[in-house]
Amino acid sequence: MSKIVLLFKNEQFLDYFSTLLAGVTDIDIISFKNPIEANSYLLKERKNIVLYIVQADSEETSQFAENVLSFEVAVPLIIIENQENLALLKKKYKSQTLLEYFDVLGPSEMLFKKIEKLLNVSSRAQSEKIYCKVNLSFFYSTTEVFCDVYIRISEQKYLKVMNRYEEVDTNDIKKLDQRNIKHLYVRKRDFGLITKKMVDQLRPLVPGENALAVTTNDALSTVFSIQLQETVSETIQKIGLSNEAVEMTNIAINSTMQLLERAPEIYQILKNSIRGQSYSSEHSFLLSYIACSLLKETSLETQENLLAITIAAFFHDVSLCEDFCPIQSKKEYAYKSLGMSEQEEIIGHPTASKKLVEEIEGIPQSVGIIIAQHHEQYDGSGFPMGLDYKRISALSAIFNVAHELSQCFYESGNSKENTRAIIAEMNERYLRGNYKTAMLAASKVFLESTEETMTLKEAI
Repeated sequence: MSKIVLLFKNEQFLDYFSTLLAGVTDIDIISFKNPIEANSYLLKERKNIVLYIVQADSEETSQFAENVLSFEVAVPLIIIENQENLALLKKKYKSQTLLEYFDVLGPSEMLFKKIEKLLNVSSRAQSEKIYCKVNLSFFYSTTEVFCDVYIRISEQKYLKVMNRYEEVDTNDIKKLDQRNIKHLYVRKRDFGLITKKMVDQLRPLVPGENALAVTTNDALSTVFSIQLQETVSETIQKIGLSNEAVEMTNIAINSTMQLLERAPEIYQILKNSIRGQSYSSEHSFLLSYIACSLLKETSLETQENLLAITIAAFFHDVSLCEDFCPIQSKKEYAYKSLGMSEQEEIIGHPTASKKLVEEIEGIPQSVGIIIAQHHEQYDGSGFPMGLDYKRISALSAIFNVAHELSQCFYESGNSKENTRAIIAEMNERYLRGNYKTAMLAASKVFLESTEETMTLKEAI
């Protein structure tokens, strides 16, 4: 049977990556802390091993990686280390088709993509997996769950035993342990939250790492400064977005940056249009998190739609002068006081931004629709087409509600009291169609809701 071999001298990292892989693949995971034992196993089982994952943080583990690279028949290998050491390792080892590198605290979805690239067999298996298993030991180390948790009753039946945000009772976990239940399950879409929590626990082991709530990477930081990212992170915490929603948005933002790498001219336009800690910078960045959070609470949540709504957040005002970005309606005094050419620029910017973004190769088709409709209004008083709620797409309605919320939060100071008042007022205006769906999602995200569930004690 196919096997994946892990070699980590640090037990905490070994447990983390074992959990990561066990949750999303049915391939046997063989874990080693001792390089000598790993080498002995390699000699006996080499023909069954389809992938090696090695943390090359010592002379012994580095030598093991070199042994794998020296095989006459190449075998896929992923070398894992922190960013500083990875740079040195990339210089040390020549590039090979079946060799990949991964930051020890990197996002889990990026590791899965590297594994999929190396094996080219995991895509179908992962897409079919609805639930991912999580070692029971994880629940000893957390006081609160941030996603729904299930127990497996049979091959096809799972029963919810904990709601998200519910406190974990260690005595209940012990009872499961005594019954020899070694795993609980979460939905595949929530598995990244478990790994995010584990990464946060591992950060103190990696010098120089800090934990921002929002994503940070080199490409993103050329558009949004670290100071701005910290500001948005603080806002996200104040308005109460869940860790799950933040993690989902981080994944979508990373995917957006990858797409932009293929369109450097358009990427430069985005950089030029969003500068410093301005209204448009903060509004666009915060909007991506709010829009993805709302989308998560609807039946429209897919990776493609998350990507679409994130790209739209970054590009919806890309063709508009910074001074005009806060203007949302033709009814505002700021709009009426402008000259004809300035008014035409505002009215035309949804169409201009749509045309620009559609030049990016590989974007979802819905991005253009969202951007074109982001100033349309529920009552038909918006622009450029004057569409009402019956003709505004479902994704656009979600985006537009998030757009309004982002502006309100920016202006109101982000307090939870103001948030409740904002949601209540919007609920009175948006009563039908796709806007009603978007407001139901907003209520779930920002207002406390109850959900019936079987208690963990009942399951035991």
